[in-house]
Amino acid sequence: EPNIIEVVAKLQAAQKVELIYTLNGKEYVTPKQLLSEIEDEVLSHGGRVSLTDLQPILNVDLTHIERATERLLAKDPELRLLNGELIAAWYLDGIAEQIHGSLQQAGKLTVSDLAVEHQL
Repeated sequence: EPNIIEVVAKLQAAQKVELIYTLNGKEYVTPKQLLSEIEDEVLSHGGRVSLTDLQPILNVDLTHIERATERLLAKDPELRLLNGELIAAWYLDGIAEQIHGSLQQAGKLTVSDLAVEHQL
């Protein structure tokens, strides 16, 4: 194990590989893998996930998650960052459909009820 740590340290020093240490220091993740894991978490959370909720799930520091999120937002125009939450456009479309259905059924809705119902 100490030999592997030394090899990884030398590769990083030579800038041959870019790695992010996990919070427990026992694992590494590449920036590309972190992007992929964030995308997976958005999907598994139904299109909306808080960046602070990602930290214990992904086991990396929040600063790395924020940097990866910035790259992800630049790459994917279907994602938005609102109030610290990563939100997919299809999630917003789904909420709009739900609101439309509720409005058709009830005839009126209050903004406060919508905010509570959809945690906005």
